[in-house]
Amino acid sequence: MSNSDNRLVEIARIGKVHGLDGTVRLRLDEDAEPIIEKDVLLYLKTRRGDLIPARISEFRVEVKRNSRLFFVKFDRIADRSEAEQFQDTPVLADISLHPSESDTDSIEGYEIVDETGSVGSVTGLMQNPAHPIIEVDLQPRYGTLLIPWVDEYVVSIDKNQKQVICQNLDQLKNL
Repeated sequence: MSNSDNRLVEIARIGKVHGLDGTVRLRLDEDAEPIIEKDVLLYLKTRRGDLIPARISEFRVEVKRNSRLFFVKFDRIADRSEAEQFQDTPVLADISLHPSESDTDSIEGYEIVDETGSVGSVTGLMQNPAHPIIEVDLQPRYGTLLIPWVDEYVVSIDKNQKQVICQNLDQLKNL
């Protein structure tokens, strides 16, 4: 994975166009698979070097010869001719929202903070095909809270303060 700037990391390259609706095949980096899900915000880099924000509107996975192929439809690519303009260009993700394995390993012990203040501390991280799940110790009498690592709940990571800034955690506490 290579950095385009401090906050973005290359997770894939756009391969061949598949069909007339602008669906493309993604050549993913090996640790980027959990990032690919519907409505995830990624950045497409044009041949001129411009970054275009694009959400995944549809995706499917096919297994051929013991390998997984990812076919993705972005909301910013309307048809085959637009998709062809992005062939062999990078796809980038925000590193604070979609960290690599080395970043997720380093958050153990971080404090979880939301709009109400400190919630607890990170005790572990579960890898899941859709996205990582943060395990948080809420003090002995409250148990453990599981927070999906998605835009809905994780806002950012402050490595200097050793905090994971979250939102909407009340939705998870009431389950």
